Parts: sequence; C-alpha cells; structure tokens
Amino acid sequence: MFVYRLELTLHEKVFFASREIDELFQTEPVLGNYALAYALGFAVTPYRLSEREDRPYYREDLSALNDKGIYVMPGTPLDVPTLEVECFNGMVESYWYKMANNAVVSDLAVRLENARAPVTNFPQKGRLRMLSRGNRFYCYVFARAALPLPRYIRLGKFLGKTRVAVTQEWRDPPTNLERGGRIDAFLNPLDLSANMELGYHDFFNLPPVPLIRNAQLSGRMYTLDGVHLPVGMVFGLPAAAAPTRGRGRRRAS
Repeated sequence: MFVYRLELTLHEKVFFASREIDELFQTEPVLGNYALAYALGFAVTPYRLSEREDRPYYREDLSALNDKGIYVMPGTPLDVPTLEVECFNGMVESYWYKMANNAVVSDLAVRLENARAPVTNFPQKGRLRMLSRGNRFYCYVFARAALPLPRYIRLGKFLGKTRVAVTQEWRDPPTNLERGGRIDAFLNPLDLSANMELGYHDFFNLPPVPLIRNAQLSGRMYTLDGVHLPVGMVFGLPAAAAPTRGRGRRRAS
C-alpha cells in the first residue's frame, strides 16, 4: 500500500456551490473527495454532457477506483481559511425582456411568435462566496500501486488553478488497533470500513455527500509519523436512486 500526503495551494479563487441561500452561493472551506478524485485525474468524465445522460456518474466512475485500489480523502484546510464575496450579474441588457421559467429571456421569438421560453435553472445574478488565492489544504491518497501525481490541477466550477505538492510518502505503513482516537482531518463517513466504530464527530452537511471532522474512531489505523488514519477506506457509494423527473431522465415503462 502506498500512501501520499498532498499539499494543495490555490493559485486562483475556487468556487463550489456548497450551500445556496436565496441569491448567495457559498463555498465551504473543505474539498470533497469526489471532486479531488476527478481533479487529480483518477476518474474522468466527458467534457460534453451529450456523451452521457445528464446526471452524475459517481457510482460508475468511483467504483472503478475501488477496483484499482485507489482512494482519495477529502481536503482539510492547513490554516485558517480565507474567503471572499463577489457579485455577479448575467442579466440581459436588450430593449425587451421578460421573466419566464425562472429566468429572464430576451428572445424576440418569445415575444413575437409566442414561442416557449427555454427551461433553465442557472442563476443570473447573485453573490458568490469563494475560497481566496493562497488557501492551503492537505489530503491523503491511498493506492495499491505507485501513482503518478500531477503538479497542478483545476478545482471548482471555474476551474481554479491549484498546485499539488507531495510532502510525504509511505510504503506499507504500520497499522495499530486503536480505540477512541480522534481524527482531525475531514472524512467521508460512507467510506469508512464496516469494522470501524464511529463515536463523537462534527457533521458537515454538504452535497453530494456529508462529511465529518474531529471524529472519534475505534478500529485499525495507519500510523503515519504521528498521524492516525483509518484502514480500509474505499468509496462507499450509496445505492442509485431511481430517476423520477428532469431533463435526460428515462421515463419508467
């Protein structure tokens, strides 16, 4: 087993829609492990939605990583995270426009020909709370075989440039059986081994999967230069829900 400790430094602002409150779209100071798995290049999704049905493919993409013995932990801030808020306004400036289907449209065909306005769910104005440049995070990558790791990756909705540095590396690290040890780093509770006993923890309700921090765990742990991490973490993806509605969903027969 190879274990890598990565340090991620944001060279550009990074935005995830962790939470939406009216016109405020907030990024929480944590990097989800699904996003990191894609950003590090372990899982690949087509650039164009037309190549796939319009839905997330976490189950298919990340299950393949389980088969390869690759796992990525969520990114935890190294320092006190800094955030900044920006306003955005994508409203049209044409002579005529109207509100339709939860968005402003300016297509004259809607006005003159009574055409149906396109359905959209993209916000056209509001405020974005983003992670500032210079924020640093750390995460761990577990792999059955040695991995090539990129020097730079892109993160978030706007693909913010992020430097990747491997600060430590272990091969077949020792493990110990521990009881009630506290793990400071963010963890994905779905990814813990069934043999791991979870005690007190802080809960962060974030999409697509809630995370925990400061968790008390009992079970077998890796010992990595004073840091203890659970053994046996894999992407524990929930069962796929049957689609019921929305664009690109299949209608039940």
